[in-house]
Amino acid sequence: MTPPDYKNYSLAELQDALKNIDANRWPERVIAIRKLIDEFPDKVTPKKIAEKKPKPSGLIILIIGLAISLSVYTGKLGLSKNGSGFEVTFVESPIIFSVCLISFCFLFIFLLRLRIKD
Repeated sequence: MTPPDYKNYSLAELQDALKNIDANRWPERVIAIRKLIDEFPDKVTPKKIAEKKPKPSGLIILIIGLAISLSVYTGKLGLSKNGSGFEVTFVESPIIFSVCLISFCFLFIFLLRLRIKD
């Protein structure tokens, strides 16, 4: 009986063959399958999964950028509807407004750099 040509198997097929093979009867096939699985080019390893880091959403970055632009234009920062909410204006407290605006700029640049990185 000729052995199967495991070189033409997909990764899922190799893993299935390894799971279902009789290791006592076909030890050389088990070794061959394990070697092909280890050498499989598209194999996702735990190391590759750990290397993939989530990137910030482009929509979040866009919203922060628009909020910064609008704050610079209006001199107001925060949410306010009918007098309720939180709002800092440049006229009332220029230092707090500037610190908040600079913090948003740093956050924007940080998220943008994370997004652009590999």
